[in-house]
Amino acid sequence: MAAYTQADIAFHVAVVNASGNGLLIELYGGIIEVMAHMHQQVVDATIADGVHPPGHRALVDAVAAGDAAAARAAVHSYLDHARRGLSA
Repeated sequence: MAAYTQADIAFHVAVVNASGNGLLIELYGGIIEVMAHMHQQVVDATIADGVHPPGHRALVDAVAAGDAAAARAAVHSYLDHARRGLSA
C-alpha cells in the first residue's frame, strides 16, 4: 500500500502545484507528512464504504482535455465528498 500512498500524494501535490496558487502550495507542503501518516486510515474507510471518492478520474480527464471548468467541478466534487465524510 506504500506505493499507492506515494502515488496518491504525488497526484495531489501535482494538482496543487498546477493551481499556481502560492499560498495553497505552501500550505499543502506543510500537511504532506500528515497526509502520508493518515492515508491508510482514509483508504481503509474508503474500502469499508465501498465507494471510491469521486474526482480523481474526472480531474485527470478534464486536465487532459484542457477543460478548466470541468477540472474545477471535479475538485469541488472531491472536496464535497471529503467534507461529508469528515462530518459523518
